[in-house]
Amino acid sequence: LTHQANTLRFFLGEAAAVACMSNHPQGPPPEDNAAVTLRFRSGALAVVTISWMTKPYNPTFPAPLEHAWDERIEIFGTDGALRIETPFTYWKVPLQLQVYTERDLPGYHKGWNLARCAPTEHYIEQIRHFMRCLRGEETCEVSGRDGRADLAIVLAAMEAAETGRTVTL
Repeated sequence: LTHQANTLRFFLGEAAAVACMSNHPQGPPPEDNAAVTLRFRSGALAVVTISWMTKPYNPTFPAPLEHAWDERIEIFGTDGALRIETPFTYWKVPLQLQVYTERDLPGYHKGWNLARCAPTEHYIEQIRHFMRCLRGEETCEVSGRDGRADLAIVLAAMEAAETGRTVTL
């Protein structure tokens, strides 16, 4: 959930409140499924669903996978929408980005636009970037404040799932 929280904060700003429901039908905790609803200070709402029980639907996932997950981010606004398919994977799969706009913009025409991003090992690239930062070769793209804000969302979701109450940040 930390990566999803960070991505949503990038687009929508800081979170104000978090609600969550989760379960673990395959055995003891941690959860197998979770549905997290966030309200942002900007007034935007977001829903993140996570499941470790989803059967693979994407043929680019390496086989054999008994369980995979279906993951996407969808953001709908007054002037357009953004849909990101399989944004956070452990495997080198192509990222699909769909952008909808109500008007022509530089690089985008009115309506739905599809862009495929080159496959990359997201987590490996993050570790490589972090190592370059430790060596003083680059500046960190994400601050400690970002990490703390992302973690606050995760902890709030866990508390909300446990108590059944919305947690204010």
